[in-house]
Amino acid sequence: MELDEKYASVILRRYVEDTGDADGVYVIRNGEKMPYSDLVKEVERDG
Repeated sequence: MELDEKYASVILRRYVEDTGDADGVYVIRNGEKMPYSDLVKEVERDG
């Protein structure tokens, strides 16, 4: 498990690039299940 959000984002991005399965990827943040697509939007927004 990776606790630093930056590193976790890179790991997830690489996984999705390698598998092409963005729809099956989720993260748990503050007890809430968040789809990968929402994570990408958050990263793009926060720059």
